[in-house]
Amino acid sequence: MSVQNICSTKAYDILISNDNAFLVDVRTREEWQQVGIPHLDNKNKVIFLSWQLNKDFEDNFLSIIKDKIGATNFLHN
Repeated sequence: MSVQNICSTKAYDILISNDNAFLVDVRTREEWQQVGIPHLDNKNKVIFLSWQLNKDFEDNFLSIIKDKIGATNFLHN
């Protein structure tokens, strides 16, 4: 698996053009409340899973995305 940094507009284009693409927002609950959350027409395209305070992040992440194949974009600070 390769990882590359992309700008938010490119991530958005991928999300709206690919039915199998998802945005994984790994920020903390406080960041979601203070900064806001992504607003997409299809709310099912955003997965909220904070990595900082979640000791089971890897297991939780894998169980959530196992049925979702395609491009996955991460949102972090």
